Amino acid sequence: MKKVFKFCTFAVILFFLPMIVALPFGFIEGIAFEDEEIDIWKREKVIVTVLDKGEYIEKDVEEHLLGVLLGEMPVSYEIEALKAQAVAGRTYIYRKIGTNPVSHPDADLCTNPSCCMAYVTPDSVTEESLEKIRQAVSETAGEYLVYENEIASAFFYACSSGKTENSEDVWGAEVPYLRSVESQGDENNPKLLDEKTYTPQQLKNALGVNSLEIGGVTYTEGGSVKNIRIGGKTFKGTEIRSLLGLRSACFTISNNNENYTITTKGNGHGVGMSQFGANEMAKSGSSYEEILYHYFKGCNLDKNL
Repeated sequence: MKKVFKFCTFAVILFFLPMIVALPFGFIEGIAFEDEEIDIWKREKVIVTVLDKGEYIEKDVEEHLLGVLLGEMPVSYEIEALKAQAVAGRTYIYRKIGTNPVSHPDADLCTNPSCCMAYVTPDSVTEESLEKIRQAVSETAGEYLVYENEIASAFFYACSSGKTENSEDVWGAEVPYLRSVESQGDENNPKLLDEKTYTPQQLKNALGVNSLEIGGVTYTEGGSVKNIRIGGKTFKGTEIRSLLGLRSACFTISNNNENYTITTKGNGHGVGMSQFGANEMAKSGSSYEEILYHYFKGCNLDKNL
């Protein structure tokens, strides 16, 4: 009887031994696989050198994107709009890596919005806001825009005048995927219009002219002022915007025999993705892919840097 018991016990041990031995390794392997699926921070990192407040910092692109999203787009926007912004921001960073511009030759980009992209320190916002931004970054992890196997120039700005601009009408160079398209929903922006008032002398001084006789106005496909003649001098609409600090080059000039009022429509250079328009598309059910493909015609998403 004892021999039978010993044999049965030995048989049971032999039966379960492979599972007992494999359990720790299988369990660990399972956790590693699961973490790799849900945690984007456990992957091969793409490093970018950032100039922030005079300090050069090497950062993981995905982590830097958290602050970029917080600086560039309202957290209140729809998640699909935030995801579109995450891809556009990542594309912008990837294109900047290794370029070392004159403004900061030892860094790929900086945190000055007038030079590169705005940045807000993640630990300065609420946990709820940070969680939403993390979602936008993690659900698009590694994705960026390409055009014919080249990293695209994924420009963006606050709000269009109703149509985006062709790149050549703003910067002179024609880019095949930066075409003028309808940006439906931008008309819903409560801050779509803006006004600035000048005395005649203020306007003359700002433009460097002796009179304010206006004529010869032409327009871009996007509806902005292309050229305008003021006081016998021809200006580009973008030049007027820069000289007067206007929100956009889509403007009209009126006067009441005393002062001049310049009314602008939209906010930003107008090339690429309207952030407000992206949010309106997201509200209507568009995915971040659909938003990006609408504003960047002919581009595709890639993950193989």
